[in-house]
Amino acid sequence: IDFPTANAALETQTSELNLSGLATDDQGVARVEWSDGRGGQGVASGAFPWSVNGIALQPGLNVIEITAFDAAGNAESD
Repeated sequence: IDFPTANAALETQTSELNLSGLATDDQGVARVEWSDGRGGQGVASGAFPWSVNGIALQPGLNVIEITAFDAAGNAESD
């Protein structure tokens, strides 16, 4: 995750969040997905780079996880 920060935490007053970054693999990235720990999930646009726009934030702590998958189904999350 490169945007809006590469840090593990971000404090914001907005109700929606846009994220983007780069996913790489020696065999190529098949897809990038996101989840928010509260039932929200989806597939990012692209892989290298990828982006997700309009993730709805709830009051309090929101944990967003990005997972990249290669063609063999191997996954890595941030």
